[in-house]
Amino acid sequence: MTSIIRIISLTTFWIIEKIIRKVDKHRPWVLKEPRLCLTFNLWKNKLESPLIIKMYRNPLEVAMSLNKRNSFPLGFGMALWEKYNLDVINSTRGMPFVAI
Repeated sequence: MTSIIRIISLTTFWIIEKIIRKVDKHRPWVLKEPRLCLTFNLWKNKLESPLIIKMYRNPLEVAMSLNKRNSFPLGFGMALWEKYNLDVINSTRGMPFVAI
């Protein structure tokens, strides 16, 4: 099982490096995808000089939007907001950022 996990990890890092090399040709570049905070720890060390832009949205507004779009219960939407925001805080600690 460990060797399978290692192969998956190596493949993931290879894909990450390939993507970064491709977009690096077009500096500066920006990615806007809230779900990236969930995997940022996997690839942040591959970035040369990242600047993090932290977008703040009211958690209730996010939960209501998720409820309308995906029929998620408000409590679940609030929990997602908390999970994403904690991941952003933890994975970008000590990195330069702008808060909006």
